[in-house]
Amino acid sequence: MSKLAGKVAIVTGAACGIGLACAKRFVVEGTNVVLADIDAQEGALAAKHLGDSARFLRCDVGTLRVPILQSPNPARPWRRHFPPTRRVRGESAGS
Repeated sequence: MSKLAGKVAIVTGAACGIGLACAKRFVVEGTNVVLADIDAQEGALAAKHLGDSARFLRCDVGTLRVPILQSPNPARPWRRHFPPTRRVRGESAGS
């Protein structure tokens, strides 16, 4: 069993590219993933493709005004969507 199994990862820039690749790897490792991206269409499609272990959050992390990502525990609001977990954070947006 992976050390990441059952945890929640929030990955920014997760609709495509490196962010999506990271999200896919987290799912393979048994992690529940929140895909955060400004592209609602691609993000929702990516989450659907990843299955029950993924949820999509539309946000623009480039504004630096995304309260959930600035929180000391950004995974907390997502716990109701997944089993009890610990958080993992992956950021790839804004490069």
